[in-house]
Amino acid sequence: MICSKCKGEVSDDMQYCPHCGTKIVKCPYCGQIIYPGSQFCIHCGRRLDSSSQDNYNNDYRQNRKSSIGGYYRPLDQDNNYHQKSYNNYSNNYDDDFNTYDNDYNDNQNYNDYEKPKKKLNIPLIVGAVIVLIALSGLSYWYLYYGSSSNDAYSDSYDISEFYGDSDDSNNATTVTNMTISGTTSYTSQIGNNVQGGFVYQTDDKIYMQNNDGYLVSMDYDLSNQVVLVEDDVSYINVTDDKIYYCDSNYILHSMDLDGSNDITYFDGEDVYYVNVIDNMIYYQLDSSSESIYVYDVDLKTSKQITDHQSYNINVIDDMIYFTGSDGIYAISTTGQGEEKLISGEVYNLMYSNGKLYYYIDGVIYSYDVSTKETVTITDGYLLNMTDDYLFYYTSSYVLYRYDISTGQSTSIYTGYLTDVSVCGDKLILTTYASSGYEKVLLTFDGSQQQAIFVETTTDSGDYV
Repeated sequence: MICSKCKGEVSDDMQYCPHCGTKIVKCPYCGQIIYPGSQFCIHCGRRLDSSSQDNYNNDYRQNRKSSIGGYYRPLDQDNNYHQKSYNNYSNNYDDDFNTYDNDYNDNQNYNDYEKPKKKLNIPLIVGAVIVLIALSGLSYWYLYYGSSSNDAYSDSYDISEFYGDSDDSNNATTVTNMTISGTTSYTSQIGNNVQGGFVYQTDDKIYMQNNDGYLVSMDYDLSNQVVLVEDDVSYINVTDDKIYYCDSNYILHSMDLDGSNDITYFDGEDVYYVNVIDNMIYYQLDSSSESIYVYDVDLKTSKQITDHQSYNINVIDDMIYFTGSDGIYAISTTGQGEEKLISGEVYNLMYSNGKLYYYIDGVIYSYDVSTKETVTITDGYLLNMTDDYLFYYTSSYVLYRYDISTGQSTSIYTGYLTDVSVCGDKLILTTYASSGYEKVLLTFDGSQQQAIFVETTTDSGDYV
């Protein structure tokens, strides 16, 4: 496994990184290493209890306040990493972390620890500093220029692809001043919401998370950026006169388009998968077995639709498609006629043109709602889609575009991603490098990309 902080190799049984001393935090569901501050596991997509990381993440969250939602699952996932009880993990975590220093200093197990030498190894320290400077420069180049290639799919992972290669002209991506055009289809709105609801497009504005996780409005050419909420936001929905969003505690708010008149809903209870459609708000209520509710804005009343765990909520006309803990379900918006459509551990469900798209165990499928036919599409982890394309990720850190009409896949980005949103005719990626998280605008074919929240010159598009 790879340490989330220094990217060094970590054995499966280690509790602390031997290179930087960072506490190894694993997802309680799939056992893979998770990043500090993550609200969703980047490997299996399950929502994490933020309270289990609060003590560990206080310093980290001063630099990174954005909610993160990666939704891919590694092909080499080992089920032996699963922990028996998430509650035990949460309760014991703080004690383990707080006693680490004492345990190490006491050096109770002499077979595991080597006594530190008093004499400093000056050549080793100088060499380490040089390596760190080189890696920092490489990370800086990758963060702003990234990499894009059309290499064939491969399960193997090349570290040079992760950081990009500035000497490879075929791997370089044009940096230019970009703008967003077109509209975001309802299919993509569903995909954005499944990703965490970090982006929402209206007729004249873009509302999205910035690099700090704050809610920002901007024009289509990325200008006139205005911070509306200085808090981690998610599940952004915008109507003609209101902005809806969840704060860092997943409490639902609404406010006027200028950021005034902020109010909260549901007595401060945490909710997820918020879909605001006309005067109705569909959401998952965490305290009620993670079941689906609908709230009538005019009548100010809520009604329970399901009575069991529900994720990836897709509201389509008078039907709701969603995943449970054991498959895909359909139910009417009135709560009648619940039906199980597919069995399995399903991730990232999205509806488009009469079909449901999803993945199980690293394989993407489609399910025809009318004919009930299931079709295998490709290997990978579905992240988002439009009416024409699927965007999926692989364990080799490559983002692909799959053409639904032709069945052809094209690699459009190589690098570590935590989520992919669709906004008009562009993708908005949340990338990660040693310097932190960055929102990047990317064309559907991967030919152009640009960091969204940095200044550029008006002529060349070079970063300043």
